[in-house]
Amino acid sequence: MNNNFSTLKNLALQREGKRDRISSYDRSGGNSDFITVQSGELAKIAHIKGAGCINHIWMTLGEFPVLEEKPYLRKAVIRMRWSGEENPSVEVPVGDFFGMGHARTKNFNSMPSSMSPEDGKSFNCFFAMPYSRSVEIEVLNEYENPIKLYFYIDFESYGNLSEKYLRFHANWRRVNPCRGIDDSNETNEFFAFGGKNTTGKDNYLILEAEGNGHYVGCHLDIHNLRITDKWNWYGGDDDMIFIDGDIWPSHLHGTGMEDYFNTAWSPTQETIPHGTPEDIKNETRHFIQTLGTKNGGYIPGTSHTILPDAPVENIKALFKALEYYSSSMGFK
Repeated sequence: MNNNFSTLKNLALQREGKRDRISSYDRSGGNSDFITVQSGELAKIAHIKGAGCINHIWMTLGEFPVLEEKPYLRKAVIRMRWSGEENPSVEVPVGDFFGMGHARTKNFNSMPSSMSPEDGKSFNCFFAMPYSRSVEIEVLNEYENPIKLYFYIDFESYGNLSEKYLRFHANWRRVNPCRGIDDSNETNEFFAFGGKNTTGKDNYLILEAEGNGHYVGCHLDIHNLRITDKWNWYGGDDDMIFIDGDIWPSHLHGTGMEDYFNTAWSPTQETIPHGTPEDIKNETRHFIQTLGTKNGGYIPGTSHTILPDAPVENIKALFKALEYYSSSMGFK
């Protein structure tokens, strides 16, 4: 089996295998294209026999009755087993599996996973998941109410699977609260930037694994429990990846959490492309109050082209808020 995973170039290549799909479509021919998973129920949504590869999983969830908050995204758990294994290789809350923590949804897009409109409620995973004999996929509802589950599982079946293909694994970890230090006798500057870590002893552990394989990434979701009116960034500590018995310093030693996630300088920018006009109004007021005075100060402005995916109403809201708050607060 030569599995040429999707690129535009490879679309012209003849491929082996047979394309197939399992979904929650309404078997009666109607439009109730979901299954209901009762509280405490374990729903087996796929049992595929033979060699093959899952190429795409799409899901969306809802509950009865419909509520604004979505705690079921943390309490509905997806499990996957390859070739009859006893312990699942995948065991993750559904919302986290598709790339967003805290039981929330939000539009985002990446190569292996995405949450799409409306409001990030359409979940997609494009990781390749090969298997040699079979695959079982289950969803456990640990929520207090029934949930309705819509899904696609797109896969290809082959006569056999090469031994060079690895198996997909995903796990979920949570520590609440994480071990920290007492800030009551520390200055804010020392708390944020002081101290030294020369062992990695009390680091938050993202993954511990053995065997041959590739670490392909993670997403890290944080609830900052430090309540203060001071500057309060929590992500300055180094990221460390220890391989094959490394001791500190690790071979893969980074410069900080925000840097590891391809950002910098305590990032907060997301309002214009993803917020609402009300979000933009509130944030504009905050920055004018914080950074500007009628005797001078920092002036908000743009020095770049607004991203193409920024809604027009958000761009209008930005200019209206700038005009209103700069005049109402005494700025000319």
